[in-house]
Amino acid sequence: MSAVPVPGKKARVTNYSQQEILVLCDYVRGHRELLFGKAGHCSQKVEQRKQRHWEEAARTIRAAGGADRPWKRLRKKWVDLKVLANKYNNNKKATGNILSKICSKKFAQRSNRYPLTCIQVE
Repeated sequence: MSAVPVPGKKARVTNYSQQEILVLCDYVRGHRELLFGKAGHCSQKVEQRKQRHWEEAARTIRAAGGADRPWKRLRKKWVDLKVLANKYNNNKKATGNILSKICSKKFAQRSNRYPLTCIQVE
């Protein structure tokens, strides 16, 4: 196989590095209200404000040496990390259920890549 790009196919973006995830976590921790808050009377203005801050997060990650990613991908990554953190916390609370132990093992294999300690589950 050659590394020549095929016309009409999108080039894949590299996986998120731990550094990128940590920078994303730090940014979200510092700007949580601006990224997820519902303050304001005009929903369009609120969404524009949130988009500006997600774009700022993308610039911050790029400045820290991360890949050039659109802000929508970063927001999706944050949602995915939050889901993983919720699954992790739910599996920690499970008792005696063999299914939860199996799920926990599968989750543990995947979770080694992500620093879940940086995410605060609501």
